[in-house]
Amino acid sequence: MSTLKVTNIQATGETASRAVSGVAAAWLYAQQRTATVGIKGSYNVSSWTDDATGQSTTNLTNSMGNTTYHVGGSSSYDSTSGNNQSGADEVWIVSASSTKHDTAQNTTLLDCDFVFDIIHGDLA
Repeated sequence: MSTLKVTNIQATGETASRAVSGVAAAWLYAQQRTATVGIKGSYNVSSWTDDATGQSTTNLTNSMGNTTYHVGGSSSYDSTSGNNQSGADEVWIVSASSTKHDTAQNTTLLDCDFVFDIIHGDLA
């Protein structure tokens, strides 16, 4: 039996490559409520904008192939008091190059200490 080792796999028709097929097309770890608002870690994310209280936009470096991709997210509201509360992360606008979403607790928009997003789908 032979072993095949590669650094990148690029699907036919994709202009960007990923390390392995089936892994996330993009992911984001951002801080929204602290003194250091912004991206703390990411893959295939060109920028993240804190639009308003509880609302933000994630812009992709390499666009998705269409708008039928999956975005999963979570958030944590109060990490400093030890009373971590998980907030909802609701995606409400999706384009091939960005997503807009809300973070809320019991339907009330709020900025969260941590915002996490992961995107699965085909790159353009």
